[in-house]
Amino acid sequence: MKSFASSCLAVIAASLLLAACQQLPSAVAERDNAVVQFEAHLAAGQLSAAEAQLAQLQQLAAGDSHLPQYQRRLADAYLQQGQRALQSGDLDTATQALSRARSLMPAAPALTSGLDTMLVQAGVEQNRKTPARLIDPGAASSVIVLPPLQDHERLNDVLAAVAADVVNFRCAVRIDVTRAEDGDHLAALLEAQIERLDPAFEASIGQAIGPGQKPQLVLTPSAG
Repeated sequence: MKSFASSCLAVIAASLLLAACQQLPSAVAERDNAVVQFEAHLAAGQLSAAEAQLAQLQQLAAGDSHLPQYQRRLADAYLQQGQRALQSGDLDTATQALSRARSLMPAAPALTSGLDTMLVQAGVEQNRKTPARLIDPGAASSVIVLPPLQDHERLNDVLAAVAADVVNFRCAVRIDVTRAEDGDHLAALLEAQIERLDPAFEASIGQAIGPGQKPQLVLTPSAG
């Protein structure tokens, strides 16, 4: 009986080993194919496709020492794309490219600082030609009185215009309200509007809570 059991275990072990050996070349081939596809997309300037292929590579070969190199090359490609877009006056594409490069190399902010500085300078130049929607860009600050917070349609319209001025003129925002929960709600709505316009811009949004305070926003344009 022992001999039979030992024979069964040996057969099972051999089967598992054979299956592993058969799967190994398949896994290596899949990884190599993913690398080829990544290189092809990168060379063709298809950066979104290359990023998707990189995500697949990270799943197929999590410990591969080449992954940081692929990630850096893709980030560099996004930065080059952003610089070309900036030269042609396409700030939206340049901003999106900067955002993608930052997400790929979050631990190396110095790598994206050059494009970031160029975008800020370009934004300042564009602001000189962009009419304000609600604020007075020449004033130290502007007050925007908000509609009733229950009037969602009017509130969203006002916040959309506020977000445009915040992004275009690099404004800091102070939210004046009676209740902290109203301030948090308004901040979340405004941040969502700003994110849609410029994902790379981190707005400075503060709150001032006071009893009887009518809801309003105080926008302070950047001195730059």
